[in-house]
Amino acid sequence: MKTDVVVIGGGVAGAASAFFLAIKGLRVVVLDKTRFPRDKICTSTVNPRTMTYLLQMGVMKELLKDGMLPVEGMQGVSYEGNSFRGYYGESHYPYVNFGHTIPRHRLDSAMADRIKALPNVEFLEDWAVEEVLYDASGRAVGVRGNHEGIVTDIHADMVIDAAGRGSIVARQNGFFEPVTDHERYAVVCQFDNVDLPHPLFTIGTDDQTGPGYYCVFPVTETTSILGFIIDKKVYEKVQADPGAWVDEYVRRPDWHCREWLANAVRSTDVVTFGPLAFNSKQITKNGILMVGDTTGFFDPLTGEGIGNALRSGELAADTVAKLLGGGADWDAEHEFYAKQLMSEKKESVDQLIQMNRMLKRPIVYNRFVDALSQNQEAANWAARSFANMLPAGERSSGRLFELVAARQA
Repeated sequence: MKTDVVVIGGGVAGAASAFFLAIKGLRVVVLDKTRFPRDKICTSTVNPRTMTYLLQMGVMKELLKDGMLPVEGMQGVSYEGNSFRGYYGESHYPYVNFGHTIPRHRLDSAMADRIKALPNVEFLEDWAVEEVLYDASGRAVGVRGNHEGIVTDIHADMVIDAAGRGSIVARQNGFFEPVTDHERYAVVCQFDNVDLPHPLFTIGTDDQTGPGYYCVFPVTETTSILGFIIDKKVYEKVQADPGAWVDEYVRRPDWHCREWLANAVRSTDVVTFGPLAFNSKQITKNGILMVGDTTGFFDPLTGEGIGNALRSGELAADTVAKLLGGGADWDAEHEFYAKQLMSEKKESVDQLIQMNRMLKRPIVYNRFVDALSQNQEAANWAARSFANMLPAGERSSGRLFELVAARQA
């Protein structure tokens, strides 16, 4: 089989890559080692910028039938239980002003269905990539893999690696490295019969989760995904019986959100995974572009994992179109792709680092939340910033502190 581009991985990043490649007229084969729909629990937050992508791609047409609750902003809760509420509101930025929590298996399926409907995309499931094929010059020219016990080669002009942690390219070349100073683990499940007081994403912390945090993400008016991003010390307490730990936690009388879940029922098993954070030392190789989590994963605090998957797929498609259009310098285009993507990720990572530093200092974090609770402009800025609604260059935490200082002056 011969095609223009092979995409390894059919999740959000792989499907986005295929979509943007296909609308440019390129032939694409997407390979995934599993079969859809697949069961996957994660925090699944979709912020306004990401929602704008999904609407433009036509992915939301079917998902909106699920009755998902439009989320209007975020609430932050301090160690002491104080809180602020920030709203996306009306803005002059080219994004919708609401988000959703979309269970990941539903989003994966919707993305897969969208690209399967495109005439120049072939989506092959139960297809495990075992190696990348290279020509004599060292350029990637396809993949070899196993489908139902049969070894098959698929040849292509370029390869996009959307396999995340499972990337064969990264493993074979030693690209991945752990982030040793930020070891965090995820604990995720879903609750039904939740009584939500507002349509906001809630991110908070306390003496049981700090310096990590908990998240309550509304799916519908009565269903929420509950997630914990915790350090190794807390995770060791969870590991023995994650279900019992979560069930006990949500009924603690001092938990800020206890009343919301007073009559709730946990409707899924508790899924745990980690450590989460890793970097990729390289996100291109001759004829291969990495997208989504394959480019590195730090922390889901801002809910931008899905947004990065979509954006990296778009950038990768732009790069492939230039290269396959003829006349472009391969090394220069690979370098431009890497610099552009990592530059856009840097603002998010810098903000994450700043927030996690404060989480490690309860007094500082408490003051931060208190300041935003008394300054609605700053609280709204924080919500929009976390939602990645601000233009490049305007997400600096310094701007937030300017707004806080201006009010206090």
